[in-house]
Amino acid sequence: MALAIAGLAVAVFAVWLLVLAHRHEAPVPPPPAPPTTATAEPARPRPLAAPALAAGASDAREPSERERWVTTVVESGSGREPWTDQGTALLQTIARDAAHTETLGCYIAGCTATYTFASRAAYERAYDAAQRSADYAAWTGGKRWSMPEQAPDGEVTTALLLYRPD
Repeated sequence: MALAIAGLAVAVFAVWLLVLAHRHEAPVPPPPAPPTTATAEPARPRPLAAPALAAGASDAREPSERERWVTTVVESGSGREPWTDQGTALLQTIARDAAHTETLGCYIAGCTATYTFASRAAYERAYDAAQRSADYAAWTGGKRWSMPEQAPDGEVTTALLLYRPD
């Protein structure tokens, strides 16, 4: 019964995202995968992407996957939800390992933060620590990391999206 309700909630959220995407004419990431059990092997992050904007490149470029995802969540609007404190605390825990954090917050569609790590190794340590975290496992909504983007100086930028758990 709980799985049926969760499946229905994911389907309703997916339809809502599609309506929002058509209204704003912006691409929408696919709906989150259903939550997995804590015993499942965590998915490894995808390979590093090219930096979002190389030095000297034009400002007229397509937004990265990370930028599109974060924009979609932020544009869903602000609001106080029962899960806001839990999502913010989880994002802040991961932020402790980042060299820089921005767009950390919770919105109607869920919570998100963009992290920049000093190196690929620092990113992988933080990613692995998050996957093993009890707080990460306790988040019942979908969780999605954007493709990590590596800058020429070695810094790695990625975003974590925590989809609303209800």
